[in-house]
Amino acid sequence: MATIIIEKINTASAENSKSNPPVLTITASGDVPTSGYTNPGLVPRMYTVQPPDGIWEFDFMVDEPEGPVNEVITEQTASFAWEDYPKGLKGVRIYGSKESKDVLVGHQ
Repeated sequence: MATIIIEKINTASAENSKSNPPVLTITASGDVPTSGYTNPGLVPRMYTVQPPDGIWEFDFMVDEPEGPVNEVITEQTASFAWEDYPKGLKGVRIYGSKESKDVLVGHQ
């Protein structure tokens, strides 16, 4: 089973919790071309220094189907709970293979 980056991003959001310390919950949805895709996830890109624009990047990954599938576009949803996120964080960018979506922190 291969893990691939999803093609199309439908929605993306980022919400701060009221906890102490706060947790930023990042959620995205996107389309896959058939049924059978599993394990959707948002995978943070690694940086040696913080991005100068304050926008941190994530790849929306899914596991490809094994065996027979239905030929129907299917929506997948993934979330990432980010504890102790950096102080300079201004937003997140969620990447699919053909597009990306930006979300500013505190804005939907």
